[in-house]
Amino acid sequence: MAAEIKLHAGPAFIRFQLDWPYDEIPGYLPTAVFVDTGVFRGEFTTSTWVTEWQALRTILADLDQRVGQGAEAHMEFADAARIGLTFQLERLGHVMLEVDIRLVERDAELRFRLLADQTYLSLWTRAINESLAQLPEG
Repeated sequence: MAAEIKLHAGPAFIRFQLDWPYDEIPGYLPTAVFVDTGVFRGEFTTSTWVTEWQALRTILADLDQRVGQGAEAHMEFADAARIGLTFQLERLGHVMLEVDIRLVERDAELRFRLLADQTYLSLWTRAINESLAQLPEG
């Protein structure tokens, strides 16, 4: 069974389904991506790296430690699809996640925002931890 990471707020989400790593390239994960903005739904496949997920986990944990301060952080997955995630944390604890997806070979782009509060930061971090723990070592 594939590991799953869902960044959501309300009904809108971006969900990543991580498959087992390629034997030939440790840490390189075939990844299915599902998107629902409330107006648009779609899915595509790409690949991500374990190190990218570890970097995102660090970003989320850092933002969680900065609740009460304004902060911004950006993360990008880059393979068959470029998936940019920009997190803006407001002093009052509101979190805006701006998602920018570019499928270069298909000349397609989708941008949308998720509005959440600071409690989602730890939920998203936990989802990454649980998914990475499901993957085989290597």
